[in-house]
Amino acid sequence: MASREHADEQDELARYLAALERDACYRVVRPLSPEGEAPSGPNAQPAATELVMFEGANGGELGPFVRKRLARAEGVGAAYETLFELQRAGMRFVHLPRIIDCYKTEDALVVVSEYVEGATLAALVSADGGGTAFARALFPEVCDAVSELHGLIDPPLIHRDVKPANIIISNRSDGVSATLIDFGIARRYRAGEGADTVRFGTRAYAPPEQFGFGQTSVRSDVYALGMVLLFCLTGTEPEGLPAADALTARGIEPALAEVVLKAAAFDPAARYASADALKQAFLAATDASREVEPAPRAQAAPASTQTPAAALTPRDTALAPNVPGATVDLPPAPVPRETPAPAQPRRPRAPWRTWLRNGALALIAVAFFWQACISTVEPDGSLAQEPFWYNYCIIWLVTYPIILGALYLMLDRRPFERFAPALARRTRGQDVKAIAIYLGFAVLAIVVARIAFPA
Repeated sequence: MASREHADEQDELARYLAALERDACYRVVRPLSPEGEAPSGPNAQPAATELVMFEGANGGELGPFVRKRLARAEGVGAAYETLFELQRAGMRFVHLPRIIDCYKTEDALVVVSEYVEGATLAALVSADGGGTAFARALFPEVCDAVSELHGLIDPPLIHRDVKPANIIISNRSDGVSATLIDFGIARRYRAGEGADTVRFGTRAYAPPEQFGFGQTSVRSDVYALGMVLLFCLTGTEPEGLPAADALTARGIEPALAEVVLKAAAFDPAARYASADALKQAFLAATDASREVEPAPRAQAAPASTQTPAAALTPRDTALAPNVPGATVDLPPAPVPRETPAPAQPRRPRAPWRTWLRNGALALIAVAFFWQACISTVEPDGSLAQEPFWYNYCIIWLVTYPIILGALYLMLDRRPFERFAPALARRTRGQDVKAIAIYLGFAVLAIVVARIAFPA
């Protein structure tokens, strides 16, 4: 049993060291915007997300990729590991990003995934204002993305944070495509469970059961899709459960209002059974009550006239949904693949109190250095009777390193991360372990030398 535990410890250490080596191979291009980041738990901060490039041993680079760190203490991120294993086994997803790497460090689950070019649905709605035609162009693709997450995995993977900021819209050769991102709080459906053990999500899009009223399921993501549809139709963030009179007051067609109300019903059993069922109901509603737009949009060329695909806007695409290669107007990509943005510091500039604190610690280190020099030349107490070499080793290899190590652990390292990025990747626990290992070897060496060369 002891040998087996020792082997497990060795395997864990090997995995940990391998993770550190892999982590060091990525160069940070810039932090990514926290838009769309969901906190990992009730009291957690948003996950750290960066745009990175992989640097090979020969100096070559691959990327860019997206690297996300999820705190292991929060117990989230298992969906990334599931997707990583499925993709390694050969499964391919059209609407989910490819997971390039997934590994654990001492305190974080690190996920490296492909960088999907495009714009978030939130940004597109903000620029366009939304509307029925806009929703017709993009919402079916969003439903397909959620359907893929549910349908290709058994038991289904429930995203639990479907919202416009977690949906990337891209232009492809055959038209627009939606990619679902951020699986930090996703979980596998477990038949027979009464409720989720942890309650979190984005309030405007999360269903009631996600906050203690029951277990999340496929219909929970359907609720979120219904709220996303409402956002696309109105261009504003949803507030609470939708009501029929409020939808009518916003000018939403009755057929579409019925779709929204059914998708976002309080009772999961009253909702559509799947994202695909919601998609089909939405398409039927828009076919039944296609909005009539004022000129010149009302005179836009129908699909049969073969309007050039490159000239289609989101509204034009909705009026001609069957045109091959239809695209949407996307804002410029923030980081082109050919010219990654220069590296930037990971944190904001440190305040004056940080510099004052670090300056005080530096003065303390200098004062102890001066005292160590005096003690080496003029030892007192018990050290006065010891040989010079022994005094020197005790002072400079044990005592002073302990003091420096303690001061270093109290140091605020934010001002130095621009010049020493490796500091940003180290935790206090790693530093304490390194200091303890050094002191252990130093004391052992002094004890052996003292036995070999007695006074």
